[in-house]
Amino acid sequence: MKEEVCRSAFEGFFAEFYDILHFSYKQDIPFFVEMARRYGPLVLELGCGTGRLLLPIAESGTAIVGLDSSDQMLAICRTKMNVYDEQTKARITLVHGDMVDFQLNQIFALAFFACNTFNLLISQEHQVKALCKVYDHLSAEGILIIDNCTPNIQGFMESNGKQAVYEFVNPANGNKIIDKFTPHYDFIQQLEHAKIVLEEYSEGELVRTARTKTTSTFLFPRELQLLLKYCRFEVLNIWKNHNQESFDSDAGEIIILARKA
Repeated sequence: MKEEVCRSAFEGFFAEFYDILHFSYKQDIPFFVEMARRYGPLVLELGCGTGRLLLPIAESGTAIVGLDSSDQMLAICRTKMNVYDEQTKARITLVHGDMVDFQLNQIFALAFFACNTFNLLISQEHQVKALCKVYDHLSAEGILIIDNCTPNIQGFMESNGKQAVYEFVNPANGNKIIDKFTPHYDFIQQLEHAKIVLEEYSEGELVRTARTKTTSTFLFPRELQLLLKYCRFEVLNIWKNHNQESFDSDAGEIIILARKA
């Protein structure tokens, strides 16, 4: 049996598992494809990972740069690029780098943090640094989109310290994958500390396991707006879903569209 201890949820077995975990999550793809078409011609995705959004954006005709700190996630993205035509591949640039400290020598009309990526910036210092870096890379009146889940405090309290177990199928070989996720919430510092264990079974036999620990933050709508204002962005729209419905008390997501002021 192969055993892995990973430093993050974006390497080793976890990097391979990312697309399996998000296989059924497609509702944000049309939204970001449309935003890229509307605000292009050159787009920056912060934390592009395996290209779940980057690839359909490029296929739709928009040039995009994907920044990510994980070599292994970028390697998976490059492999996935092989099935696309040469025109689509020519629209893609992948960059290994840190969201907090990057210099691309390019100016973008649109930048975005999708799928809770902004929550990986766990300190206010890093949040501000990342937003200021994005500001410097945007054209005059350039657009920034942040897509986060709205903190579910009741759900956090109910799941605090409790292991949740999820089952998936590896499409590459038909093996069963068990995902064991145990969160611990620090409500003072607004942090989620999680222990994650992946197990892969072939014909009932455990053949591979990996474990890691992660930390992310959770941010409330007014916090995000204040952060953006502090970093010289003007908030134009706040939506509760990718259908661009107005944000309200029932919102499960907070999607903010802001403009460089």
